[in-house]
Order: sequence, then structure tokens, then C-alpha cells
Amino acid sequence: MTTTTTARLFLGLNAAFSVLIGLELLFFSNAVSNLVFFNPASWVPPLLLGLGFGLILFGLDLVIMATNRFVTKKEVMLIVWMDVGWLIASAALIFFDGYLFTEKGLLVIDIVAIFVAIFALGQYLGARQILPPESLVRISSEGGALIARLRTH
Repeated sequence: MTTTTTARLFLGLNAAFSVLIGLELLFFSNAVSNLVFFNPASWVPPLLLGLGFGLILFGLDLVIMATNRFVTKKEVMLIVWMDVGWLIASAALIFFDGYLFTEKGLLVIDIVAIFVAIFALGQYLGARQILPPESLVRISSEGGALIARLRTH
């Protein structure tokens, strides 16, 4: 039997966080732009708007995964790697372009990264618990006939 409970819990938390941040960026991209950047260029609010839309789509995909009792280890690990990518991008952004951000902006990036790291770790630990499901059907050939046997628990 597979156990997807931990992975699905952290996928659900990641989904809620992603949708929440996405909605904030969608509805308040100008305010966030002014809060996070010292001198935001005119293209920054539309970029944040696009990021918000992307996070909402990502979060909705995670909702589907979190509600699937048969989510696979491979699917969960894909999300873990996407979260690791977010963490690397956040670190690179601060390292190479940190001067563009206000103190509050740097704090926002750090806090989001902490949550993403927690989700990635929980999803990773949950993915380790997922085992491939055992087949409940055995098909064989007996006397020229195809026989299917269903095993019940």
C-alpha cells in the first residue's frame, strides 16, 4: 500500500501559500513593487502580475496533486525540484541584484524562501514514503483461456 499522506499534506500547504501569494501579486502588484524595490521600473508591476498568475496556476496544480491519493513519488519529486529551483533563484537574485531591493523586499524574499524550503523538505520526506502500488489483478493463460484474478484485501 502506498502512503501519500505526508507528501499530500505539504503539497496542500504549498498550494495554499502559492495561491495566497499569487492573489496578493495579482491584486496588489503596484503596492508590492513599491514595497520591495527601491526604484521600480515601469515593467516591474506587470512582471509581478505575471508571477502572481503563474503562482495561482502552480497552486491549483498542487491542489489537484494534493487531493490525489495515488500521487506518485515522481510527481512529488518534480515539485520538490521546482521548489529547489525557486530557492536557487531567490539566492541568486539577492546575491547578484540585492542592491535593487529595499530591506523589506529582502525580508520578503527571505521569508518566502523559508516557507518554500519547508514545503520542499516536507514533500521530499513524504515522497520517500511513497511505494509503488501492488497490482490487484493477475492475468494468466490456462488451457488457451485468458484468466484474470482479482485479489481483495
